[in-house]
Amino acid sequence: MKCKHCGYALSNNSPLCPHCGMLMSEEQLKRRKQINGYNNPYMERLNELNKKKIDDNIEEQKKVNTIKADLIILGIVIIIIILAIIIYMKNR
Repeated sequence: MKCKHCGYALSNNSPLCPHCGMLMSEEQLKRRKQINGYNNPYMERLNELNKKKIDDNIEEQKKVNTIKADLIILGIVIIIIILAIIIYMKNR
């Protein structure tokens, strides 16, 4: 198998590319599981790494979504304030 990121040959002993350090793709991990079996310490550790990676991505996406929502609310408040100032200035 070759690394999807840099094309370097992947080791049978690690889920990481020895050249660039990238984690194997999901497809490669599934193939490795089929070859090595599911119930060995290596595959259990791989599953833990994948779960942590997925959990970290979910948490990061939640943070990004929260920031986006905050910015949208801030934008709406600023627009309301500007409109209120314009209306006030016209009625003066």
